[in-house]
Amino acid sequence: VEDAVELLADEAQRKKIDLNLLVEPAVIGTVCGDAGRLRQVLTNLINNAIKFTPQGTIDVALRLEREEGEQVWVSLSVADTGIGIETDKQRSIFDAFVQADSSTSRRYGGSGLGLSICARLVQLMGGTIELDSAPGQGTRFVVHLPLGVATEGTPITQLGLGDMEPQLDSARAALRMRHAALTQQRTHRFEALRVTRHQQQQRIGMAGTH
Repeated sequence: VEDAVELLADEAQRKKIDLNLLVEPAVIGTVCGDAGRLRQVLTNLINNAIKFTPQGTIDVALRLEREEGEQVWVSLSVADTGIGIETDKQRSIFDAFVQADSSTSRRYGGSGLGLSICARLVQLMGGTIELDSAPGQGTRFVVHLPLGVATEGTPITQLGLGDMEPQLDSARAALRMRHAALTQQRTHRFEALRVTRHQQQQRIGMAGTH
């Protein structure tokens, strides 16, 4: 968690955004999980928050929720004071290549893949992800995850996703193929639009000579 926050601290500082981290003491040293996947999820969520927060704060928090036998449920939240998401767009926000609207994509950039990857990773780890947002009031993403109880000598990757790697690789490949197809479609549309404008300019020029 700290690694992901430190990695993006400079980017937040460049936009003059306060990036804060709260780790509940009860979590420290008591849970173990796949550090790499957790870092990837958190990095995508913080990146998303920085992108859509023109100014203000981003609060990252890791809290202990409950213990269930050999598992511990934790919540990982990323809350920002950014532009927010309209209610009717929230259901599809975790779909690949989806952003709140086309104007958002043009203004802030991005392919809309980050949240889709987050949702997929969280699902594969047995967790859930939810959001609470309103236009102009910011967005709060909360990830609920089951992790292992750390014991002396427990490797941090004990709950790694090695057996799920084929599914992850397949998902990544499908996303890359769809992204390539969409990029090609956009290129064809832009080229068609350019040709149309050129033809219109030619007709206007010809009309002006008469």
